[in-house]
Parts: sequence; C-alpha cells; structure tokens
Amino acid sequence: MIGKLKFPIFYFWLALMPFLAVSPWQVIFVKPLYFGFFHYGLLMALIIIQVYEDIKNKSLSVHPVFGLFGAFVITAGLSLLLNWHSIDGITLENAIGFKAPHIYNVFTLIYLIFNILTIWVVSKIISSKEKLNNSIEIIATSAVAASLCGIIMLFAVLAGILPDCILVNATRLQGTATEPQVFGNFLLLGLPLIIIKFISNPTLLNTVFLFIAFLAFIMTFSLGAWIGMFFALVFLSWQILKNLKLVHFKNIAGVLIVAALFLAICKLMNPHYFEELRFKKLYFWQLKEDIKYHETTKQYPRNDDKLERFWLAKTAINQFLYRPLIGVGFGNYGFLYNQFIPKDADTKPYIAKPHNSYLEVLAETGIVGFILFISPILIIFFNALKATFAIKKNNIINLTIIGAFIGLATQGFFFGIFVHNYTWIAIGLLFAIGIYNNNKEKYETKK
Repeated sequence: MIGKLKFPIFYFWLALMPFLAVSPWQVIFVKPLYFGFFHYGLLMALIIIQVYEDIKNKSLSVHPVFGLFGAFVITAGLSLLLNWHSIDGITLENAIGFKAPHIYNVFTLIYLIFNILTIWVVSKIISSKEKLNNSIEIIATSAVAASLCGIIMLFAVLAGILPDCILVNATRLQGTATEPQVFGNFLLLGLPLIIIKFISNPTLLNTVFLFIAFLAFIMTFSLGAWIGMFFALVFLSWQILKNLKLVHFKNIAGVLIVAALFLAICKLMNPHYFEELRFKKLYFWQLKEDIKYHETTKQYPRNDDKLERFWLAKTAINQFLYRPLIGVGFGNYGFLYNQFIPKDADTKPYIAKPHNSYLEVLAETGIVGFILFISPILIIFFNALKATFAIKKNNIINLTIIGAFIGLATQGFFFGIFVHNYTWIAIGLLFAIGIYNNNKEKYETKK
C-alpha cells in the first residue's frame, strides 16, 4: 500500500518544484516557513517510503559515491566545530532568527544532508526509461507553468495592474523565485528539456511551450544563466543540428518574432525596460577601467556596485589562504566576510554571499572539503557520460539532462547553485542514468 503512494508523491513533488523549491532555502528564511517545509516534507515522505521498500525487499544499499558525500559532511561539521568561536559576537543586519550565527550553520549542514538524500531517492525511484521520461515531461511542463506565471506578473507590473513590490526589479522577471537570477538558474534545468521536446516533436503545443520558457529565460536578464545556457547548448548543438528540419526553422522563427514583439510591448510600457542590458554592458566596461586605474594608482575607486563580485571572490580566496586545509568553517563565509576583505574594500552590514559556489566551498571547508565535495559530483557526471555514450540510440533524454547540468554547473561560477534543491534533483537524474540504471535493457531499444 505504501509503495503505491511513492510515484504519485514523487511526480507531485516534481510538479511543485518551481513553486516550492525555487528556492526552498530562501523560502524557509524569507517567506512563511510552511512553503519550504512542505517541499521537504514530501521529500522526507519519499525517503521513508523508499527505505521501507528497500528493507522489505532486502535491497537497501548505498553506492560508494555516498561515502565521499558522507566524508564531506563530516569534514564540514569538523570545520564548523574547529571555527565555532570565530563567529561569536558577530552582529549583522540580517543575522537574526534562523540566520543567527551558529543556528544558521547547523541548519545549513542539515539542509546539505537533505540535498544529498535527494540524489539518492531520485536515482532509486527513477528505475526505468519510462519513469525517466515521465519525470522529464513533468519538469518541463512545470517549468512552462512557472514561466507563464512570471511573464503574466511582470506584464501586469509593467501595465500598472500590480504594484512594483511584487517583483525584485520591475524590469526583470523572477517567476516563482525570490530573485531573477534564481529563476534563470532553474530554467537551466527546464529549458533544455523543452528545447529537445520541441526538436523531437515540433507540434504547436511544444512550440508554445518553447516560446513561453524562452521568453521568460530572456526576461530574467541573468547573465550567469545566459552563459550557462550557452555552454549547455554547445554540448547539445550537434544533436540539435542533426535533427533540425524545415518545420523547426519555421517554428523557431515564429518564436523569435513573437518574443521580439512582446519585448517591444514591454519597452513601450516601460521606457527603461532594457536598462538592465545597458547596465551589464557598462558594468564590464567600468570594471575593466577600475582595475586599470588600480594598476596605475594602487587605489580602487569607491564603486561598490561594479566591484562587488570582485571583492566577494577575493575575500573567499583570502579565507581559503588563511586556513587552506579545512577552511574557516562551514557556513561562515558571510559571517567572517568583513574580517577578510581586501584593505581597499568596504565592509558590509549584512551576511554576504560570494556568488561563486566553488569558491564558497573552498573557503569554508578548505582543499580537503573541496575535493570531497566535488569528487562525487564529477564521478556521477562522468558515469552519466559513459553510460549515455555507450547507448547507440535513443539517448537524447540522457544527453539533455547532461547538457542541463553543464549549464547549472557553469552558472556556479557566478551564482550559488548548491543552495537550490533543483540542482540536487538534476544530480539525482544524472545518477539515475549513469550509475544505478546503467542497463542497456532499460535504456536502449533492442535491435
């Protein structure tokens, strides 16, 4: 009886992902608690059901890759304990409640364990090609639904129907997330799947789905997400080009024309709609000039907006160099930011984030933690590649999941990706196709 509930709960969980898991960490700490806890309540139910089934069938097992994840959790906990008193007395504007020193660190560690369990339960539940395809359909459809919600809300703000406070920035779409770059990051998982659905079957419905998701992705104006999508599509380009037909070009042209008209309407409603693009262009031009200025004068101009990412990254490096083996403590980057900033940088009154997932892990857990964290993810990724390329046909879904993960991983250089549960769901999908389900009878059509 319990086993019959597993797949309905799992598919329901995936369908609600863009509404509850984008991103649950921010939802838990910023919005009412029940949104995030409901998402993780469903996850906990899935874990309990899967463990019960495995014990009943005497098939409970843990892949060796989880030994590395476990070692990282131990290392993260050890780094936290060794640096426990380093954040005593830290007072920042938003370091209260769940974000208070020590409390935040412990909850972050527990959250990490839940995310690792996400990989396990997703890979165990997706035990066949049919279940993988069903999961992909649900993720793609829910991404379109969330994108449509975001487009309608943004259009309503531009038209003056909704107040500006609905969105972080009235010219950037944030969909069901709390920030535009978060939703752009989520669409790195959903949009490649939608593109492949369109390429495989260019029906009117799939064309509309592609238009909605593509338009929403562009309207986030998230440069990191755009770069991630570029690398995802580079990986998938040979497969896409191989399957392009005349009907695809006609439909794609229609998508681009309608999207351009929609953006033009947004411009008419808000003359400053494209200011974000001009800002990004000026951002990199000004950053280059600021660094050149520093090289000649040894002083940085006080331009925090344009140098913020530079300072954030430099601070993470300073923290790593301070304790290169085990780091400054899991979850401590933001609390210790002001103690490790470069001498010319200004302090921050709030908990800072490095906007680089890999530097954050390196700074907080050192080289030991970084290796233990990245190694299992790379093992899962390369096993997925190996399993996919071993299949001679019908591997387009596998390739798309790999391409989506490449996009997510790329944005990790510009954004915190591991704080979002959908990243771990993507890793679970990789794990399913590359390790647990590396079986040609399941993933290859017999000749």
